[in-house]
Amino acid sequence: MKWLIVFISLLLVMQQVAAEFP
Repeated sequence: MKWLIVFISLLLVMQQVAAEFP
């Protein structure tokens, strides 16, 4: 279950990075 949270957190970070650098 912990890995699921880590995976989601990583996904959110990736989205933020993609939003900052289009």
